[in-house]
Amino acid sequence: MAPDIQIASQHSPPFEAPDIQVLAARVSTKESCAEAYTNPLGKKLSNVHVETMGLYVVGDQCTRLVTLGKVYDSTSTIHNVSYADDVVRVSVVTVYDGEAQVPFPTSEIQFVRQAVGTFVG
Repeated sequence: MAPDIQIASQHSPPFEAPDIQVLAARVSTKESCAEAYTNPLGKKLSNVHVETMGLYVVGDQCTRLVTLGKVYDSTSTIHNVSYADDVVRVSVVTVYDGEAQVPFPTSEIQFVRQAVGTFVG
């Protein structure tokens, strides 16, 4: 009589990729105006206003276009600073006058030339 042989197999649980939102939340941007590509809050970025818009500076003699950017509706903070409901988040794309001051300067960004590739309000 043959011995009773049982073959046991162990199945690992299915592999789940790590949550990219959690990983992004661990990216350090201390003392930097850089921002993780993903939104660590897990909110989906709304690209309702993805068309390019201009940022104009009003002077004594004229109004001039200083940069082009893209508008995003997502979170209500920029560089950990809350902003009012009538302020939008803009990613600076093209600079025409780098010496123009941004509307809401921070310790890291005072001029348009410093804002390329970042978000300003």
